[in-house]
Amino acid sequence: MKKIFLIFSLFFFAIFIVSAILLFPRLKTRIEAHIEDKKIQSILEDKKPEDKTIENQEENKDLEFKNRIDELKKINNDLVGIIHIPSVDIKEPIVQGKDNYFYLKHLFSKKRNNLGAIFLDVNNKKDFSDNNSIIYGHRVRSGLMFQNLIKFKKKDFFDNNKDVYIYTDKGILHYEIFAVLNKGASFPYRTLNFNSSQEMQEYFINIRQNSRFNRDIDLLAHSHPRVIALSTCDYDFQNQRLVVFANLVDVKTY
Repeated sequence: MKKIFLIFSLFFFAIFIVSAILLFPRLKTRIEAHIEDKKIQSILEDKKPEDKTIENQEENKDLEFKNRIDELKKINNDLVGIIHIPSVDIKEPIVQGKDNYFYLKHLFSKKRNNLGAIFLDVNNKKDFSDNNSIIYGHRVRSGLMFQNLIKFKKKDFFDNNKDVYIYTDKGILHYEIFAVLNKGASFPYRTLNFNSSQEMQEYFINIRQNSRFNRDIDLLAHSHPRVIALSTCDYDFQNQRLVVFANLVDVKTY
């Protein structure tokens, strides 16, 4: 009886050891990413304003973001901006690499990590002046990166939340969300610029017709609309993408 008990004990102990060995790399990856994110958030957190007037508070807040950009650039000069989506508690640096692969598996600090960083498509202009700037980020279930974009899959949330801000070293870009898309990775949403007004019209019609939700706004009112597409993985079916589109509505320089 004791021998059988010993055999079972050794068997379950072996399973425990193997499971621990398999799980440790994943756990280590998440811990490292959370430690780095905490450092980044300490740089990005709002400071208490010394000046009590509303006008000066806003001005100071804008300048604070410029200072934060300068501080983050000391860590990584690939920084092109800071994305802030208040409704889903996303406030993260955006980088742009030499390709679209490096930051899939490297953190903002360039440390190797499968959770990656939020990054701008390598073929986009750094100032977000293209017709369509594609910004990629993983979905991390613990809440990092673009995980909280899934909230826009609910109609009520989409209807009541639309503001997105990108802070650059030149100023603040204010966008409003107008569409949410759930499609396979091969769906043609990554067109950065358009050769004609007809091509542009066809692109946005296609986005609207295939979107989960959309707002009725005239994107063709301007000859050069500026849109961002926030792209992340989705898991309703294999190789799916969740893409949140937002249109530039205001630019504020420092």
